[in-house]
Amino acid sequence: MLTGFGGHAEQAVASAATTIALEGALAGLSPLLAAATACNGATAVGTLRGAARLAEGERVLVLGAAGALGALLGDLARSYGAGLVVGAAGTPQRAALAAGRGYHRALTYGELESQAMELTDGRGFDVVVDPIGGPLRERIRPLLAVLGRHVVIGDAADRDTSMAANQVWYDSYSLAGYNLGALIGRRPDLFRAQFAEALRLVADGTLRPEVEQIGWDAVAEAHRRLEGRSAEVKYVLRTA
Repeated sequence: MLTGFGGHAEQAVASAATTIALEGALAGLSPLLAAATACNGATAVGTLRGAARLAEGERVLVLGAAGALGALLGDLARSYGAGLVVGAAGTPQRAALAAGRGYHRALTYGELESQAMELTDGRGFDVVVDPIGGPLRERIRPLLAVLGRHVVIGDAADRDTSMAANQVWYDSYSLAGYNLGALIGRRPDLFRAQFAEALRLVADGTLRPEVEQIGWDAVAEAHRRLEGRSAEVKYVLRTA
């Protein structure tokens, strides 16, 4: 289930719309993996299925590819039939980490401009998934294919940028977004369907969330890693 708030509580109340029973095809799924799927799994499905409208054979670039969400997006894009899935990260070490997570290629952000067109046969990427923001958000616009989709799903840089609406028209691309909280508030039925699909994909092994279960003594360190953008797994708190 997804509560929205109170994730550190021993007991929580959630809407029926955001709660799925682990029964039937999900009966063998561990509560640990299910808990790790609620946020990132649903976001990955909603981003690629809903916001990006990913079609078979398309070329995908995922920023922030070394994180827990990035790992799911790489595997999921391939399972949905993408022809090329490229992950990008901030350092060579994190790019190397992304390379083992379902991506055909992994680059640093500094390599994007020099290699993107070669990798895409000069066409650019049909989909760019962008959880980073900041100056990188402006830099990747020229890497989009004609009629490509730039999907904004976060602002890890904590530095928003302004984008001219006319540029979308001039360059013939689309700007889309996906926010889990907004979706739950306005379309809980759609969230539930995306969450259920993510759970099925984890249960059948298509998606492989990287999870670390922690106790109370590790909460501060987990938050430090998340805030410092060095986390590589999804943290699940054991409250009792």
